[in-house]
Amino acid sequence: MPNQIERLFRAMILYMGLFWFITGLWGISHAWEMWSWLNSQSDIWKGNEIYFSVVLLLIYGSCPIIGWLCLNYFRKLATWQYRQIPGITEMSEPKWHDTEVFVALLATGTGLYCLNLCFRSLPETSLNHW
Repeated sequence: MPNQIERLFRAMILYMGLFWFITGLWGISHAWEMWSWLNSQSDIWKGNEIYFSVVLLLIYGSCPIIGWLCLNYFRKLATWQYRQIPGITEMSEPKWHDTEVFVALLATGTGLYCLNLCFRSLPETSLNHW
């Protein structure tokens, strides 16, 4: 059974992965609308099909892909993040409010939040409509 700190890492990664995956699925309808719109614009679309396909995949596919990865590997990601804390093996019973542990938890939470802001900054994504 993982200790309390690793469970906190697991919870952060799992819930953020759920959020990204579920909200990213909403982007499928938006991607379809954008694809239909681009098909109707024959002068823009001609010769740039691969470019627009890659852009749509990056904009609408990145959020559910990252969410799926977080959902499938949240245990491994939490264990890896737990091992990144310096001197964790020497601590007898590490608490979440120990300085190194708190910094690692804060950095993980901040990183997940910044990634979420990055997804929100993408134009025309479903996350902007919330």
